Amino acid sequence: MQFSKVRQRIRNGFMIVFLVAAVALLASPKAMAESLEGENAGAGSEKEESYHTLVPVVITAEKRQTEVQKTPVAVTVFTAQDLEDKNLKTVHDVLAQVPNLMQVDTIGSNTMASFRGSITSMGTETTPLVIYIDGVPVDSYSSMDASLLNIERIEVLRGAQATLYGKNAFSGVVNIISKKPDNTPTGKVYIDGGSEFSMEAGATTSGPIIEDKLFFSLSGSHDYRDGYMTGSDSNDERNTRLKGQLRLLPTDDSELNLHLTYTKYKEGALPVVRGSGPSLHGDASETDHRNKDTFSAALHGAVDLSAVELKSVTTFRSDDMKASHDNSTYMAGTYNEYKESSWEVTQELRIQNADSSAGGVNWLAGLYGGYRELDRKKWYTPSTTINFPYEDKMLEFAPFGQAEVPLFVDELKLTTGLRWQYVDRRANIKTTMGAVSLVNENPSESWSEFLPKAVLSYEITDEHMVYAGVNRSFLPGGFSRQVVPGITETTYKPQYAWNYEMGAKTSWLENRLNANLTLFYSKYTDMHVTSMNMIIGGPVATNAGKVTAYGAEAELDAQILPGLRGTASFGYTHAKFDEYKATNMLGVDVDYSGKKVQYTPDYTGNLSLVYRHQSGFMGQAGVLYSSKIYWDAGNTASRGSMATVNAKVGYEQESFDIYLYANNLFDKRYSTLYESTMDYSLTAPPREVGLQLAYRW
Repeated sequence: MQFSKVRQRIRNGFMIVFLVAAVALLASPKAMAESLEGENAGAGSEKEESYHTLVPVVITAEKRQTEVQKTPVAVTVFTAQDLEDKNLKTVHDVLAQVPNLMQVDTIGSNTMASFRGSITSMGTETTPLVIYIDGVPVDSYSSMDASLLNIERIEVLRGAQATLYGKNAFSGVVNIISKKPDNTPTGKVYIDGGSEFSMEAGATTSGPIIEDKLFFSLSGSHDYRDGYMTGSDSNDERNTRLKGQLRLLPTDDSELNLHLTYTKYKEGALPVVRGSGPSLHGDASETDHRNKDTFSAALHGAVDLSAVELKSVTTFRSDDMKASHDNSTYMAGTYNEYKESSWEVTQELRIQNADSSAGGVNWLAGLYGGYRELDRKKWYTPSTTINFPYEDKMLEFAPFGQAEVPLFVDELKLTTGLRWQYVDRRANIKTTMGAVSLVNENPSESWSEFLPKAVLSYEITDEHMVYAGVNRSFLPGGFSRQVVPGITETTYKPQYAWNYEMGAKTSWLENRLNANLTLFYSKYTDMHVTSMNMIIGGPVATNAGKVTAYGAEAELDAQILPGLRGTASFGYTHAKFDEYKATNMLGVDVDYSGKKVQYTPDYTGNLSLVYRHQSGFMGQAGVLYSSKIYWDAGNTASRGSMATVNAKVGYEQESFDIYLYANNLFDKRYSTLYESTMDYSLTAPPREVGLQLAYRW
């Protein structure tokens, strides 16, 4: 019997088992309720506390603890319970819930993003938002997958955050914050199996080493995903993640936290098809692969001197990647091999006042420094014997400060901040054809920019606040990683923007409904964009002239009934090129002025309902929506509006959980990317049904 038929029969068996389990789960709440005599079988205090009202969420978006509803910043927050309820397993899953944020995949398992009209540039490899993993910055489009083991919460700061977070926080920041271990020993083991031959197992444990002084946490997981494409039958993944934390309290007024993470990625061929797709018949070669090892470390230190606090964050991150893509099956004569490594170290020192009483002044001042090296030893195309080795060294330095001051009355506050960002970059660019050297350049540039911020906020009541502000954001320039004389430019310019925002944060019905609204307007100059070049077989970094983007975001969070919570968000973005003249891959001058920015839908939205009964039954259903997007700056190719539905049902006891879930419940077929210049697309995963089991202590 053919393997494909065996696999289909096993898959059908999975489906039957899961459907029977679903019927049993849906039929059992009443019986469970009677047997438990109304006791709450849900796990954890957060589930119990949120049964009747919304739980106030404390964040550190402004580098100090504040309640999210009292912070004059547009923030979308995901607690550990949100991640579990909505089955958000990856950073990609989390960001899909954020209004006005669109993600598309591309060659090399990289993630392109559009956020409020600002887009990822493949040529510069930077994204419009920076991910901080326990303080470790990640701004490359090739590293947007982070471990979500043992997470306390995730904060997505919408809009530019350059004053406090630096150069690449151009449109937003994602803070991923791990749980802190304490005196209470805890642990969890889980296993997850899906119908697309996916399997994940993991465990986490934490507790004291020396009571009241030294604590630890350890987490690990391994996941395997079989390919869902026919033809190539090799677009699989195998990822191993390890994570550790040591927390030391030397005195009553000091604290040290050491975070260590290691991830080993192994990915097979991409779900590539010829044409605009989508199709589950793959055209990628079975030899395609990308292997990547990532290690990071972060040391956080804090000393409370009563009137002021001293804080230090030291980080290190290294990445090693090897990949091979035989594109000849869908682009004749193209085959590329890649090998590169990078490492980065950063240091931030801050002094800030201790949390003030109502009506007081809050302030902080700090210094930031960072150094990064990237060494790409190979971008090799055997068919043409062309290689593009590249080295890049970047040094940055930034003093910064921020103050929040009441004006006239305690309820009216002015927050002002300023950062001076300095960036120095040096590169070694080579292009060889066989033994012949075509390019050997050593360019160097430096840029500096003042990044001010001013926000005026007013607390109308304890439940309602309005705010308005302006800030400046900045992305440094750099150098093209593939240079061919007479075809590509060596240097691209920095990207700048002025950003204006106003919003309202409101709570209603005795803390059972939060309703927030944000309006934004941004003017981008010299936006980093990408053009594909057939001669070099890859992306080239360039600058568009000017872009105007404006829009709105609305978020609702409601405890509708006891045990029933609903969340919803809506985003609208109008983003067009005001000035953008370029030369296309055929050498023809084109004018994209007036065209919509690619990857940017006019509308995004999501809706989720979570029901949790005191018997232990829970159920969740959610829908994600995006309107039409264009794949290219010329607006010649597009994907229509689309919606996907996810669902989850389960039974939760004090020490164990069992869940049945479905991703892409109605098996929507769509492309996650279409590259019009080379006429290939990537197909999104089909429906997946899975079962999760977890045991806690």
